Amino acid sequence: MSPARELIVEMTAEAAAERGAQRVAAIIAERTAGGRECFLALCGGTTPGSLYRRLASAPLADQVPWKQVRIFFGDERDVPQDHVENNFRMVT
Repeated sequence: MSPARELIVEMTAEAAAERGAQRVAAIIAERTAGGRECFLALCGGTTPGSLYRRLASAPLADQVPWKQVRIFFGDERDVPQDHVENNFRMVT
């Protein structure tokens, strides 16, 4: 049986990014319990940027065991790493 799904609606994009970052951090903490690894695929574009900034900043960044997280880019463009349209720049 599939897990129950929940639709969460926030009033602003900032509130949605905050809620999303909190949820991602909680899932990572859950998955890495006991020393396990967690695999995280990131989206590109401008939409997830606010969530990524929150996840990478205190207090959430301090709650995530980053050494146990393996990060993958889900839709990276075929451009040089220092190119303005490269999504890698958003998470470094």
